Amino acid sequence: MITFSDTVKALLTSGNIGSFYTVRITDQNGAVVKSVTTNSYDIIINGITYYADGTLLALDPPQISTNVNREQFKISFADVNFLESSKADHGLIGSNVEVRTGFLDNTNNSPILNLADTFIVYKGKVDGTGYAIRMENQGECVLQITCASPMADLDFKRAMTCSREYVRGRHPTDSSCDQVYNGSGGLALKWGKL
Repeated sequence: MITFSDTVKALLTSGNIGSFYTVRITDQNGAVVKSVTTNSYDIIINGITYYADGTLLALDPPQISTNVNREQFKISFADVNFLESSKADHGLIGSNVEVRTGFLDNTNNSPILNLADTFIVYKGKVDGTGYAIRMENQGECVLQITCASPMADLDFKRAMTCSREYVRGRHPTDSSCDQVYNGSGGLALKWGKL
């Protein structure tokens, strides 16, 4: 459940509301890959700088469903000169993503930069990347980042070997695969605690 601070509650009841988004992508080591905002100028929230470089085009609204499925969250960036292509091609999958929304003070249209006055729209990992290129009129090149749903596999490709030696090599007391390769005859297995 989202809880709003008293400042945000006062803004919401005033009826004169403005908002902005921040997107921060960091790799597995915590290094910043991208940190942008939809605000008209750079802002700092909780010591983190978000740049107003104008590349953030769209954020899909979060989808709420009652069952577990593959609902994904998509972020679109303008990338006319393919400047982000090397990041998209190598190592962006599995990076951490945090999308926040904040509000503008209705008296002077300045952003409220207190972390407690913002809330998380999405927090997860990058599941895939791709480019959408359109050549009509002036042309358009958009980097689309697909973020993982709670049940995503994050491009898991390595199979796990289920043999006694492999499992015992990783966990010496694990006996779950001791009889995996036994013949098709009947086996008497002992399950449960001793």
